[in-house]
Amino acid sequence: MRLDALCSLAPLALPAAQAPTADEVVAAARAALGWNALGQGALRVTGSGRSLGTDVTRTLVFDARGRFLDTLDGPLAQSSGSDGTTVWGRDWSGTSRVLVLGDAAGVVVEHALLTGAWSLPGAPFTFHVDEAADDGTLELAWKHTEGVLAGTLTLDAATHLVRAATRGSGDQASSWTLSDYHSEGGVSFPARILAVEQGMPQGFELRTLERLATVDDALFAARLATPSDTRFLQDVAPALEVKRVASGHLLVHPTIEGQDLGWFIFDSGAGTNCIATSVTDALAGEPFGEIGAKGVGGTVPARFWRASELALGPIVITSPVFMGLDLAFLERHFGVEIGGILGYEFFARCVVELDMQGTIALFDPARYTLPAAGRWEDVVLYARHPCVQAAFEDHQGLFKIDTGAAGDTVTLHYDAVRELALLDGRETRLSGAGGVGGVVPVRVGELASFRLGGHDYDTIQASFALEDKGAFADGYVLGNIGGKLLAPFTLVFDYPQGRLGFVPRAAK
Repeated sequence: MRLDALCSLAPLALPAAQAPTADEVVAAARAALGWNALGQGALRVTGSGRSLGTDVTRTLVFDARGRFLDTLDGPLAQSSGSDGTTVWGRDWSGTSRVLVLGDAAGVVVEHALLTGAWSLPGAPFTFHVDEAADDGTLELAWKHTEGVLAGTLTLDAATHLVRAATRGSGDQASSWTLSDYHSEGGVSFPARILAVEQGMPQGFELRTLERLATVDDALFAARLATPSDTRFLQDVAPALEVKRVASGHLLVHPTIEGQDLGWFIFDSGAGTNCIATSVTDALAGEPFGEIGAKGVGGTVPARFWRASELALGPIVITSPVFMGLDLAFLERHFGVEIGGILGYEFFARCVVELDMQGTIALFDPARYTLPAAGRWEDVVLYARHPCVQAAFEDHQGLFKIDTGAAGDTVTLHYDAVRELALLDGRETRLSGAGGVGGVVPVRVGELASFRLGGHDYDTIQASFALEDKGAFADGYVLGNIGGKLLAPFTLVFDYPQGRLGFVPRAAK
């Protein structure tokens, strides 16, 4: 179609005598977008834009059943999709997985806001409409019914097309501006989208808009694949050289592009591999792109680096991507120069046996057998972290397993502290928790009981997050389990099979 064609809109008439209800506004928006015209077909949108600070070509296919496939081709290629039931994603590190909890909700919500799928009957949203503003707009407050995400939609009061959308607040906020709608076969899509996510600008410019009469169901099926960039050296022993520093953190010694760049923190709580900006001069490449690095204290801007090779023990990874961070603040705690952090993308490519007392071994997932004394538990890979079921006092839910929080027991997240009234009647003292992004306030007290991996703990010290900010502001999990609670086990991280093994140290 020609992109200079005018959009033909037929908004649903709303009662003039009184303010419209939320249902009436949603129905009007659905008609304006042309969902009824789409029928059993789909819309394919292509365009160019910016994502993670790089130029991308974006292709989005979606239909009226809530299914979509979104592909971003560029230096940091990404894709995501849903068949209406399963939500999946493949990120810029080359790893793919079924998305759950806030990962799934975030992808579904973003695509619903951009495509207008939020207006479909049965869409997982509730709405509240405010009075129309003097500027010719009306605001629709929305909440995702399958989680904690919420925000606003600003609609043109005359056409009922979305001008702007928001999601979240504070350092978790994202916003979109949508304009210049075009139409194909009665179905409309914005030609320009400007976005700001975690302080980072993104964009999209429409190139083509095509209505598909039919679409193969297989197009929306999950595209999960084992990364092909990893090889295992069978003649190299799985056990690694490990340095356990006074804080309890475990450090390993990889080579990057064949070079010794110092000790790297081995951290299941790190959502990505990181490289210290102090050692990046040794890399052949240049920094590129941009991302918000989310830590305990909030989100800070960072850039990417790509190396030719990462080698550690029996594992060699080709063309790994790192996020560059200033890690100098860690050296005074560890007593050695820190070259980087190995996190999610590394764990996702192998089986890791880890003992917080100071041993780590790496295995090929196709060849690994759990020791007889161990037990597997399902692991939920959420926000690029391993999460398992645990219980404390009268409560049970998901907790992140964080080997990088080596000196901690457990930190209860802000939403859990507030919604479960965990500070009521509990003796605590004010303290702080620090990391990337700075320090946030916590209160420190005791939990009467805790259960993890079949092991019961009595009266443990715990931290209670006080601020809706940073890594401890995640309302989809109850808290973060640190190294002190992991001490009774050898942990076996098997992300490829979606499980976490607990092997009692006493049994070894």
